[in-house]
Amino acid sequence: MAEALEVSPRNLIQGTHWPNIDLIGAQLNLYWAEFQVPVWRMQSKTWPLWDALTSGFADDRILDDYDIIFFDTPPALGYLTINALAAADILIVPLGASFLEFDSTGRFFDMLYSTFASIEEGENSQRRKLGLEDVKFVWDAVRTVVTRFDAAQQTDLANVIQAYFGDLMTIFRQDVTAMVGQAGEQVNGIYEADYRDFNRDTYVRGRETFDRTWAEVKELIVGAWWRDEQEAKMAKRRKISAPSADDLTRIEEEFRRETLNASNPALTPISQVFAEAAQSQPVVDADTRTQQASAQTAAAAYEAANGQGRLIENIALDDILADAMVRDRTVIDPGEMSELKASIAAHGLRLPIEVFRQTDADQPFGLISGYRRLWAVRELHGLTGDEKYKTIKALVRDPDALGGSFAAMVEENEVRASLSHYERGRIAVVAAQQGAFVSTEEAVSGLFSVASKAKRSKIRSFSLIFEELGDMLEFPENLKERDGLRLSTALRNGAETQLRDALAKVQPGSAESEWACLLPVVERFEINATTENRGGRPKKKAAEIGWAAQDTLHLSSGVTLQYGNDGQGYVIRLRGKGVDSALVERAMEHLRYLFEKE
Repeated sequence: MAEALEVSPRNLIQGTHWPNIDLIGAQLNLYWAEFQVPVWRMQSKTWPLWDALTSGFADDRILDDYDIIFFDTPPALGYLTINALAAADILIVPLGASFLEFDSTGRFFDMLYSTFASIEEGENSQRRKLGLEDVKFVWDAVRTVVTRFDAAQQTDLANVIQAYFGDLMTIFRQDVTAMVGQAGEQVNGIYEADYRDFNRDTYVRGRETFDRTWAEVKELIVGAWWRDEQEAKMAKRRKISAPSADDLTRIEEEFRRETLNASNPALTPISQVFAEAAQSQPVVDADTRTQQASAQTAAAAYEAANGQGRLIENIALDDILADAMVRDRTVIDPGEMSELKASIAAHGLRLPIEVFRQTDADQPFGLISGYRRLWAVRELHGLTGDEKYKTIKALVRDPDALGGSFAAMVEENEVRASLSHYERGRIAVVAAQQGAFVSTEEAVSGLFSVASKAKRSKIRSFSLIFEELGDMLEFPENLKERDGLRLSTALRNGAETQLRDALAKVQPGSAESEWACLLPVVERFEINATTENRGGRPKKKAAEIGWAAQDTLHLSSGVTLQYGNDGQGYVIRLRGKGVDSALVERAMEHLRYLFEKE
């Protein structure tokens, strides 16, 4: 302890190979202060425990030697972090665009506010007894920075984070870059990295994302310096006091008394009308005008936020139709649902659901995203009967502004990375069937526009599986990507009838047994395709004319007819060369004649 008291911060400063950057390193023993600070505080009630770092730097006049000092704090709100936060002028909080980091950062700010409010309250009560000035913690700026940002997967959640933190969030989102990992392997910083060690595009993107992040931080620092400079200049000038509200009221009354009540013949008629109207207006004091202007500004901001869907409302559960759209998610894990309910019960719902207004339904709102959260709150209300679970936080969105309700729902779950390939293919088919898109091809392109070309190709393959076998598969969500691609290839080679026959003969009890009954058919068509591909251009084997199965009929024209039942009635599917809207319309006329015939 005696040796420690002889060490000053200046003794700990280490130079680096950069001439204008010095460093004070940390070590594990520093954590000992977390236990010793309370002991010192007990021995000296007036010692400001939060001010040790500031006092140490000030006493050694270190602050005069440097333009900027950065504190990199541990990820915990202990005595070390409190000292760094109290010493800082600007607070920068990085977070990734994931739900867990969003949630933990929100909790950090809650703890930060309550901790420093508690320190202020406790310290000021003692300082007032001793006749000392109150302590107040203020930062020049507080900003959160989204780091490791992947625009293809995290845009929607980043927008939610931006709306939640508002002005506390930086404009630029720092993109994820492979340059960080590669430079770290060479024990180098980003700005030490040699461009020859990287792909040119990787190097340019990596430097750019850090340059733009620093540009925003630098703007905050320079702005704080400018403000300090202006305040110093103003302190040297003569203080000019602004007129009070009473002074403004007195001036206005004197002006009105000096204004002639009679019409001024020198004024034009229209001027006289305006003068008389102005004189007839009641006198409003400055405070009232300020309140009216503030109310008008707040009302305009409220209307703008409401029109843009940025206001969080508490909506009754009974007013929300969860199945307003066919959902993209087909399986909800019971374990995950239990964890979600426990989290909501313990901490409340931090991320609101998204709904849209309905005009032709019994319930005024339809669900866009947040299906699991809605059902978790409903189940909590059923279990507890608590009034707080009768409503749920929601953002009322305009589906068209989000690119359509299907697109909004898919994008929300894509950000959460929880949809299987089959679920993606299924929602693309359903969106096309319900008229949101002209075809399944366009549905895939529209719903998954930010996905890579290879990923969209896989989704189209699983769309085919849903179209041809969706009514018979028991465990489609568990279909592995490689197996699903093999299955879609077999379907394109004409294996639909044999696959449906194979599924009709068994009642699989698991995903493995279901794939086992499909595998022989898939392998047989793979062998046939390999044989046919030898020696030239692949040729599709022509289907045999006539009934191929109980529900499938191949015609000599190349058209195939297939019927089935989708739960709402019988459906007839037509496919093949020459099938177009004109042919379907003629077929409908024949069916009309058949069913109207007595």
